[in-house]
Amino acid sequence: MITDYKKSLFPRKVHQRGLALAVVGVLQSGSLQAQNVLEEIIVTAQKREQSVQDVPLAVTAVSGQILESLGITQMTDLEQLSPSLTISSGSKNTNGGMQIRGVGTNGVFGIQVEPSVLVVFDDVSQAQGGQAFTNLIDIERVEVLRGPQNTLFGKNASAGVLNITTRAPADEFEGVVELTATDDEEIAVAGSVSGPLSDTLGYRLTGYYSDRDGFIENTHTGDDVQSQEQASVRGKLRWQPSEQWDITLSAHYSDSEAECCALVIQSYAEDSAYIFPDAISVLYSEMVPNIAQDEENDQVALDDVLLQETTTEGASLRLNYAFNDFTLSSITAYNKWNNVAASDVDFSARDVDTDLLGVFSVRAWDNSDRTSDFFSQELRLLSPTYDNFDYLVGLYYSEVENKQRFHRVADFAPVNSDSLQSTETDSLGLFGQATWRFGDDTSLTFGARYNEEDISADVSNYIDETRITASDDDSVVLGKISLQHYLDEERMLYGSISTGYKGGAFDTAGFDENKASNPVQPEESINYEIGLKSTWLDNRLQFNAAVFFTEYDDFQAQNFTILDDGSIATQLLNVGELETKGVELEGLALLGDNFRLMYGIAYVDAKVVEWDNGPCYPLQTPEEGCVSVELAPGVVQDVQPSLAGNVLQNAPEWKLNLGGDYSMQFDTLPFDGFLNFNYVWRDEANYDIKGSPLAVQDSFGVANLNIGIAESSAEKYRVTLFVNNVFDEFHSSAITDALGGGLFTNTIVARIPVRSERRYGGVRLRYSF
Repeated sequence: MITDYKKSLFPRKVHQRGLALAVVGVLQSGSLQAQNVLEEIIVTAQKREQSVQDVPLAVTAVSGQILESLGITQMTDLEQLSPSLTISSGSKNTNGGMQIRGVGTNGVFGIQVEPSVLVVFDDVSQAQGGQAFTNLIDIERVEVLRGPQNTLFGKNASAGVLNITTRAPADEFEGVVELTATDDEEIAVAGSVSGPLSDTLGYRLTGYYSDRDGFIENTHTGDDVQSQEQASVRGKLRWQPSEQWDITLSAHYSDSEAECCALVIQSYAEDSAYIFPDAISVLYSEMVPNIAQDEENDQVALDDVLLQETTTEGASLRLNYAFNDFTLSSITAYNKWNNVAASDVDFSARDVDTDLLGVFSVRAWDNSDRTSDFFSQELRLLSPTYDNFDYLVGLYYSEVENKQRFHRVADFAPVNSDSLQSTETDSLGLFGQATWRFGDDTSLTFGARYNEEDISADVSNYIDETRITASDDDSVVLGKISLQHYLDEERMLYGSISTGYKGGAFDTAGFDENKASNPVQPEESINYEIGLKSTWLDNRLQFNAAVFFTEYDDFQAQNFTILDDGSIATQLLNVGELETKGVELEGLALLGDNFRLMYGIAYVDAKVVEWDNGPCYPLQTPEEGCVSVELAPGVVQDVQPSLAGNVLQNAPEWKLNLGGDYSMQFDTLPFDGFLNFNYVWRDEANYDIKGSPLAVQDSFGVANLNIGIAESSAEKYRVTLFVNNVFDEFHSSAITDALGGGLFTNTIVARIPVRSERRYGGVRLRYSF
């Protein structure tokens, strides 16, 4: 399939050669037949079906087949396939985050704050960052759109978009079931069935279940934590009563319950002690005598429940009406997301026998119950692709209501909390984009969006017996302009300028009159980008490149502050100025008929440019740059006079992705063989934007390997043996030393453990019918 525009540019060559373009994710390890050219993949990055090679922006597109062949079933695994995407874990599902080109929203406690990287499923935005951490089953493709995408995708896409499309109902009956078993005690089953119910009505039903044991030992109970059980179901009905109408009704439900997420102590100062209100000192080493100080420590000592229970349910109705080659689309959606979490925040499982108080409890725990209700309505009018121009216009409205009951109890430290937090965000957007082809091989695309937003917050503090309400509003005009020029049929240059925006919010964590009067300001950005998309050697080699420079004002980041009474306060801050710049190279090569190689490399320099009087990192000394400054009459705080030059959180300077797929034809056997691998190497990264030297993850590389057989005629069955993290390369997804100076008198360094930090393997059995 070639876009109408491209046919008009190169009619003779296209029809003679049957041009087939490709993208990084088109590796199809399950399709073992030899191929002479790379294949095309269609994306909707501009709300219009286009070959990815014709889109004038940086996009990594990954087909559903490569996800299945590599066994990628979770969103957290996507960073294996995109060179500029990184993903950070959190102590709760609500605290993790994604970064594109070094920019993202991480570890934010305020329930109204939205992610800088927007996740979209089937044209429906996910309002909360925690909703993104779901499974990837029965997926058509994943598009990673890099850089601000606010013109077409809305207000909270200031760093980029993950645009995910699930598979549509099939024209003929088909089904598949896949069973996975691993040596770290996971059993998973996934399946789908699809086909026609009548000449005009089709269906698709997809289900998934997995149960995985924990891999971190709790020495107090003898049990393992970090276990997880997931179940989900998704259904689609597609009705095409005439050539004009195309109607799809979708519904989904998922449930996940995990005994997690523990902070695993890597090291602590020998004199580190709990902070008690009455100067009673108890060494942390006395509380965890059996826990070794080790970077790879896989033990905790906890006496309170660890729980992450997440439920998601929703539905969407998409109406497409075609008339005179135009398409009018209406997308109506509702999602409800609930997360219940419980944590042990004293990081020990013992009481202390003191001379003053006898047996004294150091127990501290918290729990939260958080719900997000989301409704959206989008209308789009898409023009046909005329000889010289095309366009789309749209209207978007959304409502997001968030509620959280948060309760923390600490017997020994002044960090108790009991609150009910409610927020609402209403957004209205009017947008459009047009492309003008003013030459045989050159076109200009320009777009704009006007966005209005109303935010409100209502927080009741049951300890102080206070209730505080607040409201605010904002409006903004955003835009994009890009110029693309085809050098010939297979090579295209483009340049673009786009503006980005993420809406303001009330910081509901520790909500007070000051936070009510001073909402966190919107995050704004402007991106400059030039790029090349090309294929070579008779469509056997693809090479795409992008050079970018992006400036951010009022970037939203969270800080932990130690108050005079020793308690910990969180605060969402607007960082003055950031910039991220770099180069991205990616592509695909067909090395012989049976071996395909995909590659991607990114150099990203993401740093603070201006942030005066920023927060100190935990226990930072004056010699290390933390000084007392009078910020206002009578207001003295410990600050770093300037954080300029600090690297953004989880933003490695270099990241490399390399993958290969080799197919083997066995002429005398009923099956063929395949082998594929994927390797990711990333430079060192700091998980603390404040620059803590204790929150640094050294560079590391992880290799995954799959080998197997598949039935040769129609691939009715496939058997895959796999090993992830082949060389057992230990690494951390998040490191923190925020505990020191808060609950503890000296340094405590901890990590959030993830499954991929160690080697594991297994078998996948797949049967199609």
